[in-house]
Amino acid sequence: MGVLLLSGGIFGIVFGLLKGQSYGWQSTKIIASLCTGIILLILFTIVELQVKEPLIELTLFKEKTFSASTFICFISGMVLVCPIIIFNYYLQEVLNYKPLHATSIIAVLSLTVFFMMPLGTYIAQRTNYIFINLVGLLLVTASLLEMTLITNKTSDGILITFMILNGTGFGFMSQTIVSSIRFLPAEKSGIGSGIINSSRQLGTCLGIALLVALLNVGVNSAKLQTKNYGENIVNKARVSKDVKVKFNSLLKTAYSADSNQKKLTTQKNALLSAMQRTDNLVIPTKKNLYYRNYLSLNKIEHHLIQTQNNELLPFIEKNKIEIQLTAQASVVSTLKDKIHARQIIQVTKAFRFVYLMGALISFLTLPISFFTDRKIKQL
Repeated sequence: MGVLLLSGGIFGIVFGLLKGQSYGWQSTKIIASLCTGIILLILFTIVELQVKEPLIELTLFKEKTFSASTFICFISGMVLVCPIIIFNYYLQEVLNYKPLHATSIIAVLSLTVFFMMPLGTYIAQRTNYIFINLVGLLLVTASLLEMTLITNKTSDGILITFMILNGTGFGFMSQTIVSSIRFLPAEKSGIGSGIINSSRQLGTCLGIALLVALLNVGVNSAKLQTKNYGENIVNKARVSKDVKVKFNSLLKTAYSADSNQKKLTTQKNALLSAMQRTDNLVIPTKKNLYYRNYLSLNKIEHHLIQTQNNELLPFIEKNKIEIQLTAQASVVSTLKDKIHARQIIQVTKAFRFVYLMGALISFLTLPISFFTDRKIKQL
């Protein structure tokens, strides 16, 4: 019974958080999923308190050091999603890093945790677990706050520094595994270890659901803002009317929820076709590199007309059209670059918000660290 209630409760909450953006946060399905998950977890708690052989011995949580350590471990699993999953996605999908390149940066965090865990144990044994858990939380909070400063121009060296700081914090926070069972009865240590390890996995699971849901909301908002920005500059651009129509259609498709590669390819080909049409071409602006070339040919054409030298007119007209097409292509290329740059800026803001939420969660957990040990030893 306990397994079913716990599994059903977790599934309901995770499903609601992950699919809230897709179905709508006010949809009956999402509300029912979240409410069902919460109710099942409440029932699980009631059942576990009454059965003789509970799945999770909730009475262990009467020990404050165990409760505090377990909660911090749960939070560490939740915020670990930021550097491991969300940051990796940012590197590959936004900055277009190769998988190996992105992995080499993320791997620094794991290596740092590996080396910092023994150091954390050494410090904790000579100070106390409150100190090491508090420092770990502070380092994680600081590193996540620093990650909000990341842009597409941030160097790999700085990114690696952030990972080292983050890994140091998580390495120190891993001491909650020890502090959680220090004051439990010896025969309950195994059960306590199982609970705290499960809490980290549960935290990671809910962290993925919650933080990825926040990221999806932010990314969708970024796409909408980028699309509106793109349509605005395209409509003001000095290109033919047909190119504007096809470009706006491409933007609508690219930033729609049901966008796919086939539709994008069709819209891109339509834009290319519109760019090659010679009717309704516009005169390049003075800021365009090809304006002077067009102006020179226009003067030559005017002179030929005045001197009635009509033999060269078709050649001049052909060159004028080619210059107009080339100038239009350069404008379209500039528009694409501006829209892409704006997309990176807006999407980066969405990722920054998630890092900020992770830092806030970690920061709010700081007071809990003072309950992870019963006695503070003098340094």
